[in-house]
Amino acid sequence: MYLTELSNSDDYKDMNLGLCRMSKIFKALGDPQDKIKTIHIAGTNGKGTVSRLLHHFLSQKSFIVGLYTSPHLVSVEERIQINKKQISKADFKKYKNRVLTCWQKISAEDEQELLTLFEQFTAMAFLYFAEQKVDYAIIETGIGGRLDATNVINPILSIITNISYDHQDILGDTIAKIAYEKAGIIKKNIPVIAAIPEYKDAKIAIEKVVEKNNSELTWVEKTDYLSEQLKPPVYLSYNLHIAIAALKYLNIDTRVLSLKKFINPGRLQLINKYNCNFLLDGAHNVSGAIYLANFIRENLGNKNLIFIVAIIKRKNAKAILEKLSPLAQTFIFTEISGQDTFSAKKLSSFVSDTSCPCERSNTLKQAIKIARNIKISNKKICITGSLFLVGEFFKEM
Repeated sequence: MYLTELSNSDDYKDMNLGLCRMSKIFKALGDPQDKIKTIHIAGTNGKGTVSRLLHHFLSQKSFIVGLYTSPHLVSVEERIQINKKQISKADFKKYKNRVLTCWQKISAEDEQELLTLFEQFTAMAFLYFAEQKVDYAIIETGIGGRLDATNVINPILSIITNISYDHQDILGDTIAKIAYEKAGIIKKNIPVIAAIPEYKDAKIAIEKVVEKNNSELTWVEKTDYLSEQLKPPVYLSYNLHIAIAALKYLNIDTRVLSLKKFINPGRLQLINKYNCNFLLDGAHNVSGAIYLANFIRENLGNKNLIFIVAIIKRKNAKAILEKLSPLAQTFIFTEISGQDTFSAKKLSSFVSDTSCPCERSNTLKQAIKIARNIKISNKKICITGSLFLVGEFFKEM
């Protein structure tokens, strides 16, 4: 039973949703999740950004703040942080061994299945946060919520960000079913802060779970007031509204906050490298692609954009590319090592009915070389379709 530390490990590959194993491992570890104040965050898009915003702001207020998020881009230690400092490799190894040793004892007595990678990471994070005596732990779900490994906690606050179509093979084929799974993080009498869904069925599903649990629900409007000194970029503003609403619930003074030094890796991130301007965004579903397209229109214009794209097979690649193709000067399709991605040829077929030129590449490194050699003025290169692809870019750097 070993924990594979791959730079682009995919929690989805060995997924086995359910809370039985997590309940057993936490009980054996002394229930570390009950020793810390947690804020639990679910959603289709935006949950990672809201998690990082809360981590950023609470750290500014001199609290000891844990952050558990996924996936990682380069190193697995990124997933577990305290005040923006990743768990050390030595501590990662130590907590990994403690969790696995504990589970081996449970398995020997009860013939239990192996813990999944994500379950191992989750148990390690809570044990680490408890022993580091954090004031708050910001916990992002992996997939869904109701049966997610993180859902063994009784948080002080539950947050639900934007809900749209993704992981339908796991969460259900309708928005109502997906919203129900996300709303599974709602606990009895625990307050909920939620983004107003674009789909009516999602709103109804959340309200039903809230009513059942007698929880206080606060819907966050896109137009809610933000402190002038924050001056957020447009693309960040709605997730910032949600984070600010959470801070107000915690009675944190939101008048003196700063976005200075806030970094959200791989999410609408602009970088200059190789004498080129890169936009990195892990948009991997239709909602994310729409968000990315809107950001480009508002900030970069519609011309001279080269897209380097790789998409994992379980995603709706055709619909994602439909949202991006009006902005593309050229598509360069590639694949991701160790991931079950569409072939570059298959991705090309999804845009065959457009006039957009397409190139194919076996690797990101080769794709970047092709993009750099395209002779156009004011060139911008957007790497998107998967956070794993963005992670490969950071590795290349």
